[in-house]
Amino acid sequence: MPLIKGVRMKFNGFLTAILLLLAISVAAQDVDYTYTTNADDTITIIKFTGSGGAPKIPGTINNRPVTSIGTNAFSYGQLSSVLIPDSVTNIESSAFCRCTELITITVNATNAFYSSAGGALFNKRQTGLIRYPAGKTGGCCTIPGGVTNIGDYAFFNCYGL
Repeated sequence: MPLIKGVRMKFNGFLTAILLLLAISVAAQDVDYTYTTNADDTITIIKFTGSGGAPKIPGTINNRPVTSIGTNAFSYGQLSSVLIPDSVTNIESSAFCRCTELITITVNATNAFYSSAGGALFNKRQTGLIRYPAGKTGGCCTIPGGVTNIGDYAFFNCYGL
């Protein structure tokens, strides 16, 4: 009988470890965001589930820093503007694709990786244009002289240019 009890305890411990690993990799929901918890205990937003408008991406979810905005995380969203916190260190190139009403992307000034100017998303030094808001109209976009790189999907769905 002790042998069976020992096997059962090892199995329960193994099962607990498996369930814990699954919990880490399964997407969770926090009001307007579906997200994953990364191995380094940071958060990646994988989907905006809100109704649109002007969401402020949270700097933390469940006391963990939001560091990434995943591929297509805001695609098809009815956004007019979005505010990116200083905790974000990675934004996938197609994170805001098909946001045809998006007029302004604003990055917290203390963000060490990204910045914004004229409603567009740039890298911190503003040498790379990452995303121009698709809903911005006026028929013209002036790219600052210091820009040496225009990212994939930077002007995707920008019908007002």
